[in-house]
Amino acid sequence: MGETAANDPVTRAALRTYYRRAAGLALVGVVCLVAYVAAAALLGAMNDDLRTSGVRTTGTIAELDEDTSRSSGRAVVEYRVGDAERNASVDLGALADGYTVGQAVTVFYDASAPGRMTIDDVDNQPAWSVWPMIFLLVGGLAALVGSVVGALRRRSLGRLLRSGPWRPVRLAVVDAGRRSLFTAPGGAAWRSLVGSRWPRPNRAPRQLSGWGLPDEDPAVVPVDQALWWVDKGRTAVFSSDRGEPFVLARRRS
Repeated sequence: MGETAANDPVTRAALRTYYRRAAGLALVGVVCLVAYVAAAALLGAMNDDLRTSGVRTTGTIAELDEDTSRSSGRAVVEYRVGDAERNASVDLGALADGYTVGQAVTVFYDASAPGRMTIDDVDNQPAWSVWPMIFLLVGGLAALVGSVVGALRRRSLGRLLRSGPWRPVRLAVVDAGRRSLFTAPGGAAWRSLVGSRWPRPNRAPRQLSGWGLPDEDPAVVPVDQALWWVDKGRTAVFSSDRGEPFVLARRRS
């Protein structure tokens, strides 16, 4: 097909790094989710062991936090161990909606460590483990979603880089929220995809106060800046040196 941007040595080296990083993100997602599943299975096995070999007694819900955006849904349960009254926290999650303060529950506890307990068919877990498990689940899902989105962008990037050679161009680049806006002198404009921004946008000159302070000299603002691009109709990819970061953009109507 002739010389294209994808065949450029600088671009090939940058793409290898780009793909390795993307593969690493997917691997992190898989590892986090596998760790979450393993932790959840271990937690379930520990609670099943309490229900089969632990001491069984009756307890009462003394305090209850509903399952909301600010609370994971927990209850403080009072129960007796021999002649001593004890209380322990139980992680309920969404099951908290099915309980009320004062309700009687079945408590299962470890005779050698009475603080290790659960109620009914709830898989209770230590308080310290809640946030790590949330991190594993949310982090794993976020990494996998990010890797899928990245795979779609890599596919578009690869098509663009194989469609033609890099060409030098001069455009004005300004921040547009989570995006960047590339504008040619004639007014044609391209907007980058969400979360994809140009690292060095043009800066607008500062408004002077008129007091003549020495640090108020306006920035020198070029009308545009030199960069490289591969343009294919409605889509384009921009780079400062034919390597990373590659910024995908669509032409504005």
